Amino acid sequence: STEIGAHSISMAAACVRLAGQVFEDLAQIKVLFVGAGEMIELCATHFAARSPKQMVIANRTLDRGEKLASQFGGEVMRLAELPDRLHEFDVVISCTASSLPLIGLGAVERALGRRRHRPMFMVDLAVPRDIESEVARLNDVFLYTVDDLGAAVQIGVENRQSAVAQAEAIIDAVLKRGQELNTRALSVIIVEPGCKVKAFKKEDGASMVRFEMAFGKAYAALALGRSSKLVRVRAEEKPGFVNYLIAASDNQLFAEGGGMQIRDANGEVIGAVGVTGDKEDMDEELAVHGIHAAGLKTDADCEGMGRNFAVRLTN
Repeated sequence: STEIGAHSISMAAACVRLAGQVFEDLAQIKVLFVGAGEMIELCATHFAARSPKQMVIANRTLDRGEKLASQFGGEVMRLAELPDRLHEFDVVISCTASSLPLIGLGAVERALGRRRHRPMFMVDLAVPRDIESEVARLNDVFLYTVDDLGAAVQIGVENRQSAVAQAEAIIDAVLKRGQELNTRALSVIIVEPGCKVKAFKKEDGASMVRFEMAFGKAYAALALGRSSKLVRVRAEEKPGFVNYLIAASDNQLFAEGGGMQIRDANGEVIGAVGVTGDKEDMDEELAVHGIHAAGLKTDADCEGMGRNFAVRLTN
């Protein structure tokens, strides 16, 4: 049951993630939830976290719908109102126990006409289906079924597992090379583009303070789009400007060599590595080695790819 619950939460999260690929700002959308069961409650919880403009629950029994809507400051409407109000909503999530579809092709076609063909994102989590399958053929509708979401969740799991394995490969390569060169005890961190920690290891003898230093180097590389060593050089040239950036980051940014952006085969930034423990030049050399050992690229590797591999800093 724990696995089933975790899968349901992942599917609810996938609904929000996929909607974010259709609509740039989820705070500007109107969301309709058809049904008031546990799956709808999970989806509503995830959407509520993005503060959409409006959330409405449509349910056969108003009492149950009102109870759920009240949790999110939403509204409630009767199922019978669906045909007349469908056009109001950018996102429609449906999961009921109905034996027949509740939302037909004709109703969606009329809704699109009234929306002047602004796109609709629809998710049918019901078995049997709540939304007629023919709706998927409409050009302005993005319709996902429970099977589609299950596939999206699985792809997400596989991608995360692959990313973690990649991060660990970088770290292991750095530590192995450090041992070969007889460096001081090292700490190595990998962070995602948003600076969320993906993996971290420290050798025996390395202080936990090194975690903050390694993170600060990776943070500097991502925040300023260049190696943390170049950030230090810039700090010497423009101390006021870089000191301002350090303060703005709550002193998390650490301008010293050992932080490098990590790029994939296409030159896209997929994270950063921070290495600390030895001298600055050695930390940076190890960071480069780890990235290359994992089959990935540094900023310098991508200079000829037409990528904006370094941010130009100005004050």
